[in-house]
Amino acid sequence: MTRPTFLVIGAMKCGTTSLWRYLSAHPHVAMAEQKEVQFFSRNWDKGVGWYEDQFPSDPEAVAIGEASPSYAELHFFPEVPARIASIVPDARLVYLVRNPIERVRSHYLHNLDRGFEDQPLARAVWATPTYTGIGQYATHVDAYLAHFDRDQLLIVLSERLRDERETTIAEIAAFIGISPWAADIADEHGRTLTLRRRLRRDWHRRGPRAVGRSIVDHTRWQRMAKMSPTLRDELAEFFRPEVLRLREHLAPDFDGWGIA
Repeated sequence: MTRPTFLVIGAMKCGTTSLWRYLSAHPHVAMAEQKEVQFFSRNWDKGVGWYEDQFPSDPEAVAIGEASPSYAELHFFPEVPARIASIVPDARLVYLVRNPIERVRSHYLHNLDRGFEDQPLARAVWATPTYTGIGQYATHVDAYLAHFDRDQLLIVLSERLRDERETTIAEIAAFIGISPWAADIADEHGRTLTLRRRLRRDWHRRGPRAVGRSIVDHTRWQRMAKMSPTLRDELAEFFRPEVLRLREHLAPDFDGWGIA
């Protein structure tokens, strides 16, 4: 029987893929083979046995984990914290958060790239709870702390993982009980799919004909994703109470992303 000792619970577009890669490179960490197991959100009905089968049997592993950003989509899956507590009550939880306004735009571009969105940003952002719901970080922290002790939850700023990688990785390592390691994987941490990466991807997947279309799409998406000062102010007003409450759980020098 293999169950995780820690979970990266989100949030989407906050660096969870990068952290999953870093953790997977550690010699004493056994990560679930697929990045997003999503057992406690979308795959609960598959049962605990299925969940246990997602983790490799590694006698050298000191920590066992998975990373599923949907565990921080509590507007869709409010039962996730209680489910996690019922199966792995002693698990350590790593919660990545990012400037919620920038996260909204990154999420929107992600959806455009995958064909999930066709409305302009200013209309899409209020049309569904998806974009703003994920950025309600303090609400999510409260939901988890109703089931876990505070020392089981580590809140990590995505910006610090990007800009102060060595120090931040050391903090995460200490939290989940492993030795620090050099996370020198070259990736695009915290960035939306760039035109260069998209062109390279499409060239390999679909050939040169797709490249021209990609350039057209990229130009159109950047226009659709342009954030007006009015929308930025509206989002800042929406997220300000959440950021103020989040500050209570972070270091005194947390600047609130300039929102609060």
